[in-house]
Amino acid sequence: MPEATSQTRTRSPRRGLTRSLILFAFIAFFGMYMLRGIPGEVARWKMAAAEDLFFAERFDPAFAMAADAQRWDRDNVFFGTEQARWNRQTDNLSAALESLNATLETANGDKDATAELLIQRADLLQAMDKHTEALADVEKVFELLKLARSPSDENKRYVPQRVNTRAYFIARARAAQQASDKQLGEALEDMRELMRYWDVNLNSTRLHDVSPIGKMQFRVTELGYLDTYAYLRLLNREVGPALHDFNRCIAMCDHLMALAVSLSSDTRYSAEMQSFLYILRDHKAVILYHRGQTHELLQNDAAAIADFQAAKLLGFNKKLGRW
Repeated sequence: MPEATSQTRTRSPRRGLTRSLILFAFIAFFGMYMLRGIPGEVARWKMAAAEDLFFAERFDPAFAMAADAQRWDRDNVFFGTEQARWNRQTDNLSAALESLNATLETANGDKDATAELLIQRADLLQAMDKHTEALADVEKVFELLKLARSPSDENKRYVPQRVNTRAYFIARARAAQQASDKQLGEALEDMRELMRYWDVNLNSTRLHDVSPIGKMQFRVTELGYLDTYAYLRLLNREVGPALHDFNRCIAMCDHLMALAVSLSSDTRYSAEMQSFLYILRDHKAVILYHRGQTHELLQNDAAAIADFQAAKLLGFNKKLGRW
């Protein structure tokens, strides 16, 4: 027993030193881990303050604060896209483009993030009447994500939302006389196929999410597709069918807005329904403008003027992307 006690006493300092070193290493590692998140947290605080300043219409301090936030977290894509949105709202489209260009450089090979940024840039370029550059960005998205334009293409991924976006951007370019007959024909055929695919294959998706939010999202998506299809038909001089489809769109929009108002009284869905109402107002503004153009071609002058005025009241604005 005495020998064992003696050995224990001689080893204790070493054991204590080892434990201290392990504890110190753990504390250092934990401290570094905790400190690593500080720049991002500071950046979020600063960006939140910038948003408050922007909503208070203190634009110069808001942009300065947002730039400071970005210095703390240069890889945060949201900061760049938010500044681009603010620049659009303050009618500074060139600065908005600079923000998106800079943000694209920080995407760091993230294909999905890059695709979203390219779509946002294409939308901005069209507001600047640079339709050729905008369509080039949309084609880059299809190449980057290896997307198909037709559901029959088994070698690529078919994403209806992206097909609709491409077709709609072509429609805008055609309206500005910056898209060819070939591009218009492609977009129209793509949308005809999409509408058939949606009707035949996607009705089952209604059963996948039976919540009011899921149903609303499904119907809003459907509304967007029908508007794109109708707009392309109008540009292809299928005026009668286009007017029929636009009337359907307006009826769908009014029904969904009434439904959103009704559901917004339920606290479970109130915030989401307010968001849907905002989206639907934007959709209705665009559809009314398109229908006004249709009435114009049919020489229904009074109906055209009424639709154009109603669209303007709801916020139709090319520079903000609401067109």
